[in-house]
Parts: sequence; C-alpha cells; structure tokens
Amino acid sequence: MTQDEFNQVMWGCFLLWAYDDADTHAAFSAATGLVLTEPRDAIARLVDNATGYRASVLDRYVEWVTETLWGLEFAPKAYQDELAKRRRGVTT
Repeated sequence: MTQDEFNQVMWGCFLLWAYDDADTHAAFSAATGLVLTEPRDAIARLVDNATGYRASVLDRYVEWVTETLWGLEFAPKAYQDELAKRRRGVTT
C-alpha cells in the first residue's frame, strides 16, 4: 500500500467523522453561510434533488473541511487534482 493509498483511507475516515460532527457543521455554516442538513419535508428534498443543491453543498463541505481541518496538501492526490480542475472550470 502506497502512502497516498493509505492517506485515502484515513482522509475518508476523517470525512465521515466531520460529516457527523455538529460543531464542524456549525463552523462550516459560520464560515460559508451554507447549511448542510437534510431537508425535513418531501418538497424540499425534491427541490434539492432537482437543483443539485445538496450535492453542491456537500462538495463545498468536503472542500472546506479538507482545507480548514485536514490540510489540502495532505489530501489524496486524486482529490487535489479533481479540485484543481474544478477550480479551473474544467469538467470531466
């Protein structure tokens, strides 16, 4: 197992922890103004699904916790590369 492969596992575990941590959610919301919560009613879920809102907020959450708490330079290379493409506006 390479160091990057090991790091992928550890980063994934970190993301699971961050996803379940209420304090991290609060810090994310304070820093970005975005809220990562499950919609309570069916219509809100349908709107989120149709617009991709939840997926885009989740992407931003992963980006924010990786940069703020993990360190982007320590993220798996594949994620660093994908984020760099996204920031340049390149779609795959």
